[in-house]
Amino acid sequence: MSSTETEDDTMPDLESSVVNSSSNVGSDSDDEPSIDNAPSVLPFVECLSKAASFKEAGNTAFKSKDLSLAQKCYQDGIDLLLPHRDLGGPSDEVSAEQYTEMINTYVGVQGNLCLILLKQESWSEVLKSVVEVLKHDAQNVKALYRRGVALHNLNCLEESKQALAQAVELDPANTPAKKELLAVAKEIKAKKQKEKSALAGAFSSGSMYDDKEKERERKMRAAREAEEKLQDDYVKAKLKRRQEGKDEQ
Repeated sequence: MSSTETEDDTMPDLESSVVNSSSNVGSDSDDEPSIDNAPSVLPFVECLSKAASFKEAGNTAFKSKDLSLAQKCYQDGIDLLLPHRDLGGPSDEVSAEQYTEMINTYVGVQGNLCLILLKQESWSEVLKSVVEVLKHDAQNVKALYRRGVALHNLNCLEESKQALAQAVELDPANTPAKKELLAVAKEIKAKKQKEKSALAGAFSSGSMYDDKEKERERKMRAAREAEEKLQDDYVKAKLKRRQEGKDEQ
């Protein structure tokens, strides 16, 4: 099945965001993130800065077609952000603007990871990543499209149709989504036609059985009638001979 992407295959989603943010979260460290030893928990500002660096490193690896390294960078960025995302909102230490910026970064990195998983045809993993994007951006067209593609390949046709239809509704000019939706609709139609034919065949087989049973009963009835006629003829012949004074046979 098709796994055509909605975006330029050579460029991940570099500017993905849920809402615009005017905050400019900085960091007191200009060091590049350590790809091999990403800390699991960091202070918020440092965490956000390093996660953004992981995202950029992933983008660079992606453009170099090193999908394995890109996937690791994106996953490391996600792991950094998760503890802060799971707090559920701003706090005394984290402003609303900072929290929004963090969610934007999280959605962007998840979206880029989802693209790699799509290219790897890891359909179940695509769905997991898509859920994380849609949790924060329910109208993310790319996520809806990728969800539709993954469900299509997992043969969940009705669910795929629903996701793709929503993507097309939000972005009527989205050609890949429209093509995928058309393909899914055709498969659903073909599946229903096949089920209908199978059902008709079952009824047809049942009708043939009924016809054979009726023919068997007709033959049995004819045999009984013939036997009864023979018996009746014998009795009549016997009475006639008796009336004529002849010996019984």
